[in-house]
Amino acid sequence: MLKVMNMRIKKNTKLKVCGLTLMQSLESQSVDLCFFDPQYRGVLDKMKYGNEGERQKGRAALHQMSDETIIGFIIEIDRVLKNSCYLMLWIDKFHLCEGIKQWLKGTELQIVDLITWDKGKMGMGYRTRKQSEYLLVLQKISH
Repeated sequence: MLKVMNMRIKKNTKLKVCGLTLMQSLESQSVDLCFFDPQYRGVLDKMKYGNEGERQKGRAALHQMSDETIIGFIIEIDRVLKNSCYLMLWIDKFHLCEGIKQWLKGTELQIVDLITWDKGKMGMGYRTRKQSEYLLVLQKISH
């Protein structure tokens, strides 16, 4: 059992709590490794799709995160990570090319590596079709 926010949480249990609220309840410098897979809107907003509900019902059902929400999570992740520990951040090709530096302002997180995952199947593309996803490795570096 894990005690968080004055609750006892059974491991490997689906939680029904705001992620930011959960992060804020954790002690500073108490986490060794964090995986973050934000539901970002960057490419959708740039392409001005707006019709995700018609084409991709599963994706449309997910709560999309604004840059401000993603930054809020990253600030909390930076706070709870121990020094020299890692954030594994899933990003898409759009964010890989456009950059995520604005998400890291005011944190002690530095990009140290990139892992490319071959999904083994071709995806739908805009200009090109790809079959990979990207895991950006960030390390908390104390100055």
